[in-house]
Amino acid sequence: MVLTLRGQTDLPNFTSKNPSSRRRFQDFTFLRDHLTRDFPAAVVPPLPDKHRLGELLWVAWLRLILTALVHRVSNWRPLQS
Repeated sequence: MVLTLRGQTDLPNFTSKNPSSRRRFQDFTFLRDHLTRDFPAAVVPPLPDKHRLGELLWVAWLRLILTALVHRVSNWRPLQS
């Protein structure tokens, strides 16, 4: 399963005001593993199990969860510097 992440920015170091990126579920697993290792005091929610990817309702729920994760991580002050 591949998810497309889309963003909006006014920062001058981006070539596009609407960047997008395609990521696999394992990319979110990698991100979570590194966040929990590098910031042990931070609360990083667990990811849902991958083995239920065939269910349409679950895919919609996964999209909401991962979208919330990306928004929280991108707005987290220690990672903005």
